[in-house]
Parts: sequence; structure tokens; C-alpha cells
Amino acid sequence: MGLKNPATLKRLPSISGYSERNLSEVFAKTKAERLRELEYRLWLLKINEQHRQGTVNGMDVELAFRRLAKQCGGKEKVMYGIATAVTYHFDPKVDVCCSAGY
Repeated sequence: MGLKNPATLKRLPSISGYSERNLSEVFAKTKAERLRELEYRLWLLKINEQHRQGTVNGMDVELAFRRLAKQCGGKEKVMYGIATAVTYHFDPKVDVCCSAGY
């Protein structure tokens, strides 16, 4: 297997000092690693899409706020225990305006 244009082999180790045979072996190894990485990312995308098609409840919102607080350097516990309130106030089955007397 001859490589037509070695300059297109981005993300491969430096190709200086590699023989054609050695470069082919490194290319095959790198290609297999990248393929595994892309398959994993595709699997994660599929899982995320399945999750987004489902309904969102208060616990989903609470966990999202916890992750956001952690990424911002805050304490995760700042949003602890809001799941029930979020589900109650934003549940499409409950008409909050009518139940609150408005």
C-alpha cells in the first residue's frame, strides 16, 4: 500500500524517519484509534438524542443546574432539592394559574 500524499496525514506522529512500511503500520494503527473514537462519539450522540426525545422532569432540570454550578465553580448543593418544585410548577399536566387561584 503506497501513500500518495503523506502531507495529508494530519494527527499522525511526525513522519520524518519513517520508512514506507513503518508509516503504513502507524497509519493503520492511528486509523483504527480514530475510528473507535468516532464510533464512541456517535454512540454518545445517539444516547443524547434518545434522551432529548423523552419528557423532561424536575430531576433532569435539577441535575442540569448542578452540572452548570459545578462547571462555573459553584457548589453543586446550591440547587439541591428543587426537583419537586420544578416538576410542580412546570408540569404541563398541572395548570398552576388555576390551582393558585389566578
